[in-house]
Amino acid sequence: GVGMTVCLMIYLCEDVSGGHVNPSITLMFFLDTQISFVRMICYIFVQFCGGFAAAGLLWGIGNFEGLPDFAPPTFENFPFIKVIVFMVAGSWMLILVTLAAIDARRGHADCFLQPFAIGMSVHVALLFMGPYVVTGLNPVVICWYIVCGVWTHHLWAFGLLPFLGTATAVAVYNGILRPYKA
Repeated sequence: GVGMTVCLMIYLCEDVSGGHVNPSITLMFFLDTQISFVRMICYIFVQFCGGFAAAGLLWGIGNFEGLPDFAPPTFENFPFIKVIVFMVAGSWMLILVTLAAIDARRGHADCFLQPFAIGMSVHVALLFMGPYVVTGLNPVVICWYIVCGVWTHHLWAFGLLPFLGTATAVAVYNGILRPYKA
């Protein structure tokens, strides 16, 4: 499913962009001081451009007006506190697993298992939060709703909460969970 797709995307893009397929991961790398601010901005800009291009392509070749689930998520469908909890918790799972998988101080050498662990964390997070938050963990998903012209004032949360979850997860990992140098 989705987890294996993410695993394959990371594995295939690893040499080109370091496997940055999600702006939250790019923010994680910046906050963990692994990339510069300029590189973070460039990656996030390109990720959103890719999201808009893909959404535009799909919108152009498809006929989506008749679909029953075409409307974007709203807080009437999901109470705001559930949206916050599930988006932040899902982001925490993704970020903490990613940081633990790539941290060389844990003795992890680069191998194919790192993208697998990250992909499976995405899969488990989406299974956990899917019924409550239909947008997933990637803030780029909001590009679809913008291109389709169904933007609502509720979508800001689905675009920003993964970044909030990322920032807090990196702080917890670096402050509490990160292993010390021997």
